[in-house]
Parts: sequence; C-alpha cells; structure tokens
Amino acid sequence: MALRGVACGGQFLNPTPVLNENLLLFPRDMSQEFTLPRFGLVFKRTGWQPFYDPNFFTFKFEQGYAGRASNSSYVDLGNTACSFVDPHGRIIEDAARCPSADSHVVGTFFDTSFRFVRVTLLRCHNGTDADGRTQPGTCRTPEEIDKLVYEGTITLGVAQEDLDADSVSPFQNLLTFKKQFIDRVHPTYDVYFTIRSVTQAPRAFFDSLAEDAYREFVIFDKMEASFTDFRAERIGRWNQADPDFVPQYASFFLLLAEEKIDQQRSFGSVFALIESWGASVCFFYALFTVLATRWNSSHFNAQVKGLDLRDLKTNQFNHFGRLMDTSFQVPRELQDMAS
Repeated sequence: MALRGVACGGQFLNPTPVLNENLLLFPRDMSQEFTLPRFGLVFKRTGWQPFYDPNFFTFKFEQGYAGRASNSSYVDLGNTACSFVDPHGRIIEDAARCPSADSHVVGTFFDTSFRFVRVTLLRCHNGTDADGRTQPGTCRTPEEIDKLVYEGTITLGVAQEDLDADSVSPFQNLLTFKKQFIDRVHPTYDVYFTIRSVTQAPRAFFDSLAEDAYREFVIFDKMEASFTDFRAERIGRWNQADPDFVPQYASFFLLLAEEKIDQQRSFGSVFALIESWGASVCFFYALFTVLATRWNSSHFNAQVKGLDLRDLKTNQFNHFGRLMDTSFQVPRELQDMAS
C-alpha cells in the first residue's frame, strides 16, 4: 500500500499518459472540412539538384469539388516558393513549390460533398495551331523537357503536426516521399490523410474546461500509386490535336481516408491520488490500531498478573497505563525495631 501511494504520487508529479486508440469510420455525408497541413513539391534534376523553370514545366495546385453523380470542378490555388525544415531547424527540402492558399479535404467518392486536392506536373506547352503544328513561344522543345524530367526525381514534402505518446505539446513532423520517373509512364499517387482526434481525460474537475482537452490533427495515412502511359497529345474534333491540351508527367491526389484515429489519453488524476493515499492511511491506521491494542493488552495483563482486579482503582495507574505501587512496606532494616 505504501509503495502504491508513493508510485501514484510520483506518477502525478511526472505524468505519463495512458493511451487507448480506436479506428472509427467517418460519418457519411459529413460537412466538416479539414485543412491539410503544409505540403509542396520539389523537382530535382539528375536526382539531387533542385530545379524549377516555367520554360520547362510548372506545378499546378487545384482545389477539387465533386458530389455524388456529378463532375469535378477545380479552383486554382496558385503556387509560391517555399522550403521545409526538420524538427531541429535544418533545411531538408529547399526550392520547393507550395500552394498559395489553404486546401481542404472532406468526404469520399460516395458522399454528397467531396473535397480533394489535385497537384500536377505540367509540361510547358505553347499550344498548336489549327493544323496541329507547334506554335512558337518561350517553352523549350518537348524532347529537351522530356530528357530533363525522366532523368530527375520528384519529392512530396508534408509538414504536419502530431502528438507524441509521452508529450502534451504537439511537435512538427516532416515527411518526404521521393519518386523517380519512368520513361513514358505517367504515375498517379493517391495520398490519403486521416484525423487523429485526441481527448484528454481531466486530472481535476476544472481541467475539463481547458481548451486543449480535445484536439484534432490532420496526419498522413497511406499512399497508393497507379501507372498509365504518358500522353503527349489529345486528339480532339476532326481527328486534330487539341490545342488546349497540356501534357502532364505526374499527378497527386490528396484525399481524406475512410477511417479516423480516436485517441483517449488519461493521466494520474487528483481523485486517484487521494484514493491511493486515503487507502494507504486507512490501512496503516487499522494496522497500528491492532498492534497497539495487542501491545497494551499484553502489557496490562503482565502488570496485573496474580492481582485481583476488583481491588485495583483507576488512580493506581498513571496516564501511560503503568501500575503504581501505593502499598506501604517496612524496610527490612527496620523490621526488628519496635514501635
């Protein structure tokens, strides 16, 4: 009991949360949108040197909207230069491109409201004339662009916030996914994000009113890939090349997963501390009470052994329960003296 009381006291002063996680399905036809963490793309020529030139290619970030049995519509989010750093402040991915505006995800293909993000790597294209011939412009030749792209790599960086198991403060976590191009192959990556909802059990009654008692984090869940043939042109009306078609080398779709993570956190509460200490106090109180009663009983019986209790009075015992001898006895040296 004493060890339990000391352990509960130490756990209360240096709390370590007890975690319980469950996977729950998102409700159907939900309307709450979740803002994606900051993300961006980095292209590296020959696999190591960051490179971005609109005369070769561009990154296009779009917010997609769709509904059940409806076509998708897109809103351009723009792009801007950005960089990513690790939790120690070191620059990991430099010269990246990120969307200029916040992006949101909600629902799946089967919901009435569906929000996702599409990111594409587009070849610089001047367009074609009515006869299908390439028009002059600032773009480099398709052969030069293809050679650059297929010899390089593309990296998706995600700077997300998450919560450690042994911490109460969120930390910045940088995830990087590096992909290498395959000649004349168009890859499509479906990047799924989930929600980690953290509910912290109160340590005291007033803790239930704290703002951080319930928190949500949008974190990476999984990635799926599919591959198709690269299409350099699209045939439109009258079997002529579509002048508005822009070839793309790769695409990313950022979606919401079907399941979320429900995490319950509990620390050593004040009630558990009082309960453990109260149980220890009651145990030792009962133990010492029994020991004291047995000690007093044996000590009292040893003092009155051979005496008749009916001849004893209360004032013959001091406040410690010790029997005081009040009988008068003549010393042996004076026993032969006559009065």
